[in-house]
Amino acid sequence: MLGLPKSTEFNRRIPKQKFYENLTVSPALKRAFVEQIRVIWWRNKIASATMNLAAGEAVTEIEVFEVCLSACRLDEAVLRQIDKEIPYHILFLLEYEGKYQAWTAYKEAAGSGTSAGRNCISRSRPCK
Repeated sequence: MLGLPKSTEFNRRIPKQKFYENLTVSPALKRAFVEQIRVIWWRNKIASATMNLAAGEAVTEIEVFEVCLSACRLDEAVLRQIDKEIPYHILFLLEYEGKYQAWTAYKEAAGSGTSAGRNCISRSRPCK
């Protein structure tokens, strides 16, 4: 889909329940996962282990998740929850009726070296 090397392909389905069943999430957020997402695929893992690429100081790995939607809109809180659970940077590819939209979040490392601040989630263009 993105033309990434075959060595980065992961292609594993992630049960959406993994992101909310063992966490304290609001009923509205759980409903958004259930109603707005059909399936989540972990498509690629871009890392020094999968490509001839050295890990950076701030970014060691980038995950590519394809999120197949049930409708054109997705509550941003869903992406924030997924991003919160994964320590690596994520490129979200939202798919609806064969059209895609790319979203990403800025992760900022705290002084302690742990993932701390999540700035904004941004998208490539509106869903039409």
